[in-house]
Amino acid sequence: MKKHLLETRREVMKAVTSEFAGGQACAAAHLGIKPKRLQNQVYETAGCMPLSDTEIQALEAVTGTTHLPDYICAMYGGVFVP
Repeated sequence: MKKHLLETRREVMKAVTSEFAGGQACAAAHLGIKPKRLQNQVYETAGCMPLSDTEIQALEAVTGTTHLPDYICAMYGGVFVP
């Protein structure tokens, strides 16, 4: 099965939060932040820093996805093998 690799960290954050059961609102609740704050972090607006690797990993642990390690490995020409 060929998987589409995400090209930017923003794409990774958008994919992880959109694949979270219940969407961004539930992803925000899981991280203990408000939905608007999560949206600002995903799109890096209103002076908000992006989600940390730890926060993305916490969401991916729930969704069962591997977007972040796939993205990081692809930056170095590699492939993530779980």
